[in-house]
Order: sequence, then C-alpha cells, then structure tokens
Amino acid sequence: MLKMILATARDRARLAEISAILIRYGLQDVVRLLGLSGLIGKISGHTQPDDTRPLPERLCAALEEAGPTFIKLGQILATRSDLLEPAWTDALSQLHSSARPLPWHVLEPHVHQALGAAPETVFAWFDQQPLASASIAQIHRARLHGGQEVVVKIQRPELEKTLRADLRLLRFLAETIEQQSPELARFRPQQLVLHLDTALSQELDFCYEAANGERIREQFRDADEIAIPRIYWQWTTPTLLVQEYLPGTTPHNPQQLADAGFDGALLAQRGAAAFLKMVIEHRLYHGDPHPGNVMALPGNRVGFIDFGMVGHLSETRRNELLSLLHALSERDAGGIVNALIAWCEPGELSVTELELAASYFLDRQGSVPLQLGKALTDMLATARECCCLKRSSPPMGY
Repeated sequence: MLKMILATARDRARLAEISAILIRYGLQDVVRLLGLSGLIGKISGHTQPDDTRPLPERLCAALEEAGPTFIKLGQILATRSDLLEPAWTDALSQLHSSARPLPWHVLEPHVHQALGAAPETVFAWFDQQPLASASIAQIHRARLHGGQEVVVKIQRPELEKTLRADLRLLRFLAETIEQQSPELARFRPQQLVLHLDTALSQELDFCYEAANGERIREQFRDADEIAIPRIYWQWTTPTLLVQEYLPGTTPHNPQQLADAGFDGALLAQRGAAAFLKMVIEHRLYHGDPHPGNVMALPGNRVGFIDFGMVGHLSETRRNELLSLLHALSERDAGGIVNALIAWCEPGELSVTELELAASYFLDRQGSVPLQLGKALTDMLATARECCCLKRSSPPMGY
C-alpha cells in the first residue's frame, strides 16, 4: 500500500496523524477512499461522541486540525462550485486559518535574519504580543522610525518543510485515487493537488503577496473609498512582510458596524463594486475576501488586506464570464448554453443536456428579481448535475 509514501518514517508518522484526525471526526469513509483502510484498525483515534455536526462541517474541522496544507486545500475546494454541491462549498468557505501564537523569543532570531538587522534598529516600537496568529504566519503591530504605523507579517519557522511533506503525501494519494476510482478520477485530484502546490508556493513567498497588493493598490489609486495597504519594500523579504496598518473594524456583525456609526449597505455596495472592478476590469482579484480580510474604515471606506491568494482571469475567460452573466440577467437560455459550452470537456459535451440544464434553471428562477451571484452558483450546480464541466481549472480561474 502506497510503497513510495511509506518509504520514510517521517511520511509514515504524518500519514498516521492525518488518518487519526479524519477518524476522530467520524470520517472513516474518507480514509477508505484514500486507499488507507489498513490504517483504520491500527489507529487509536475514535469518533467524537458529541459531534453531531453535518459531514461538511466535520470535514472542515478535520482540515483545520490537519494544518495549513489542508486548510488551503479546503479553501481551494470552496471555490469549486463546478465540482461540489453548495452544502460543501458553503462549509469550506468558512475555513480560516488560526494557530497558537509563538512567543517573541522564538520569532526574534528569524526576524533579525530577514531584516538583516536587529528589530529595534528598524522599528521605533514593536508590539511583541501578536495582533493575529495563523498557521502560516503571525502578525505584529509596529512603528517605523519615521512614525509610520505598520504591521509585520512573520512566517512561522520551519513551515515549508511540513508543507512540502504534506504535498508529497497528497500527490501520491491523488495518484492512487485516480488509479483506483474511475468515478473520482473525473474530478482530477492530481490537477487539484497541482493547484494546491502552486497556491502554497505563492503564499509562502511574501514578496509575491506584496507584489499582488501593490498591483491591486494601483487599480484603486483614484478611489478614495477603497484602501489597500502600502508595502514597505525595503523591509520585505520572502518570509517577512512590512505594510501599512489600516485602523479598521472587521465586518463580522452588522449591528456592531451600525453601533460604530458605519453604513452597512454603503460598505457592501462599495466592497462589491471594488471586487467587480478587480474581476471584470483588471482580471486580477482578491482570492479570499472573507470578513477577516475586508475591513470597514472611517468614512465608510473599505479596506482589503492579505493578498496571498489572488485569482487571475485570462481575457477569454473574462469575456466568457461576462457572456454568462449577461445571459443570466436576460434569462436567455441560448446565451447560457453558448457560455457553458466553453466550460465543458469536448469529449463529454452534450448540447441537449446543456439546453435542458439552462431551461430547468430558468424555470426554477421564475419571475423574481435575479440575484446574479446566487444565480451563477445555481447555474453551475445545475450544469454539474447535467453535464461534466472542465476539471482542469476553476471557471473563475485561480
């Protein structure tokens, strides 16, 4: 069983750890699906007796416990409405990375090495208590000698070794699934792991994140209602990011926003318009705009932070998306079919099934005002049931 995976003691231990996590959340079927049935009886883990949550929620909890590689895998899957039903994508979209903070004395040598100087020579003030702590990095507030308020994002030491080991395991597991399960092979797990590898490689390079942020900041240079943090390149390295601090409020609770004097409807409108500008006009957009990465700023301004995960659209894909959105808004079944043809595998294409899917979708929508975001998700779900969309890349790009 998986002889190449079991070549080293390190891989065996990690594989057993991941399997134990899955079993603890009652996901033995996933362990079997991965071709690891032989491990079930050897692991002392057990299903949590009081965990009655739905299966998608239990999978999310398991992914969070398994660490950053699997959290990122879940976040990628959350974007795949073409593969998964809404119950799964909705649950996976709630995955946000968190981790126990590392003490400053552990991080300080790595900060010194990244800066090429002692932190006190670069910062006039540095808060050794973290502002936030995630599985990939820890965030601290600081002040430069010039008076600029900044945040410092510090990559966790030795992180890359763990991620590379996990990716090695996932590559072998994906290969095994494709060989042993024709039903699951159509989802192209090896291609999915390749997307994951690319995403993690980019997220581990804070210079990549900084460059993304700077490019999107340039998109909104004339938009006073949108704020993107300035990057301090002289202190930024692949493992350390220094950027402007945005003093904002996380929009988790609408009532909290209202109590703080914010106009929730205006913030939502500005945030949505900004996101559409990224997607439609510039074809480079924030890939993870959950409430922790979007902020309400004084004056009802909207701030975007954390550009470690971005989406890219080719001009062709952008035009296909626009065509589909136009067809949805016009309730044009023929236009919907034409747009979806470009998203289907040539060998699996059935125009008749696509026409039925489009008609069925429009019948379900009725005459109520169309909500384009929900309509796009529903259309993908309907098409997924009636035909096979391309598995090589997400319809929105990644």
